[in-house]
Amino acid sequence: MRKSNTFFYVLLTIIIVGIFSFLLLEKGEKLKISYLIQQDKKASISDDYGLIYREITEDTNLPINQLEYQTIYYDNFLDFNKHIEKVVKSRASNIIFCDFDQKETYESFLNMTAYQTPLYFTFFKDALSQNNQGKEILYLSPSSKMIAEAMNKLFHLERNHNILIINNKKQIFRNSEIEMYLNGQKTTISIDEDEELKTSISSIGDLLSTKKPEYIFIDLNEKSTIALLEEIVGFPRDRIILFSQNTSDKVGYYTGSNSYGVNGIAFSNPAQTNAFNNKSNILKMISRTLANCFIQFNKVGIKELKQYLEERPSADFDLINDMILTPVYRVSFTENGLKVIDKVDLAE
Repeated sequence: MRKSNTFFYVLLTIIIVGIFSFLLLEKGEKLKISYLIQQDKKASISDDYGLIYREITEDTNLPINQLEYQTIYYDNFLDFNKHIEKVVKSRASNIIFCDFDQKETYESFLNMTAYQTPLYFTFFKDALSQNNQGKEILYLSPSSKMIAEAMNKLFHLERNHNILIINNKKQIFRNSEIEMYLNGQKTTISIDEDEELKTSISSIGDLLSTKKPEYIFIDLNEKSTIALLEEIVGFPRDRIILFSQNTSDKVGYYTGSNSYGVNGIAFSNPAQTNAFNNKSNILKMISRTLANCFIQFNKVGIKELKQYLEERPSADFDLINDMILTPVYRVSFTENGLKVIDKVDLAE
């Protein structure tokens, strides 16, 4: 009887300690990461968005019980706002990645006065970004002005160079900044990538014969770029320049020898990465840094992130004003992948 009582009390003690430990862990600060993506991009979504979770769980020492991660799809801003209300939690460092595709949704987000405590990340940047209602927002790429100025240096562009720019007509602010700060005498073709690509390809051929540009700058998505490179024949490949969204191993793979010699820009050294594209590499860099910052401070905000980076001069990127800044690499498409030619440091 005495042995039976002893066993009962030992078992009860183990259960109580287990429950107490579980509750203690649940009450502890957590890193809560949410990725909000517009519903109409769901069918074409790549593996990029899973990179955040994989990078943190496989390449950092953050305990799995301290991480919450979810991907959420929304239809419009009202839907976006409802999801924000649900994902923001107390006793957590709330990190929200916002994948905006429409300017109207982005502007509504900037004017949103509630839910100021999370740290927001987005690739979308427009003229209204200064008016963010007190929210902590970090932009995952340099401004269009900075990109244009970096390209002037990397490609030795002068004001007398004859340049053809092919871009997406929906990116109004980005297009105007690129055209304003990129050196050269510029002719621009702005297309709707969902509707006008075939028609535009034929008109581009006419322009090449009449305008005789020295450079072609292509600021389109990967799919449009692949189709366009297939049709541009006889033009010097090293005078075709891609921007960050279409400089990728995928473009090189699907265009094959049509891409050899084409130049582009990268925000990290592509030789160090398989299946390189700028967006996924930036997500990898920021994910590792967020997790390690949380491990050090048990919290992540702009203040903690700045201190973390200041203590690590060799970090993958700098945080200046509201932007994540890396060197900008000039790369060339080759048979063996992307090759670095030159780079400029935006933080200098």
